[in-house]
Amino acid sequence: SVERILGHQSAEILYRGMEDYIHPDDLPAIARDLPRVRERSQPAAPLLLRVRHHDGSWRWLESVMSSLSGGAYPHDVVVNSRDVTERE
Repeated sequence: SVERILGHQSAEILYRGMEDYIHPDDLPAIARDLPRVRERSQPAAPLLLRVRHHDGSWRWLESVMSSLSGGAYPHDVVVNSRDVTERE
């Protein structure tokens, strides 16, 4: 869960943009893959992303984006992640 991995309450991040949590250098990879995920309704290759923890530190997450419906809206995409900070 986002609370266990990043220390954020789910409600705290629900309506905020990913740019509030994703490292700026990692946003282009998301922007590149997101349209493909939406169009093809297929998961993208795993991305290695830095995500801000509630305490302000950066955690490395291996994340896979999948489309729920092939829709054109950000909420139609689900992201599954695992913390790989210790590996990096």
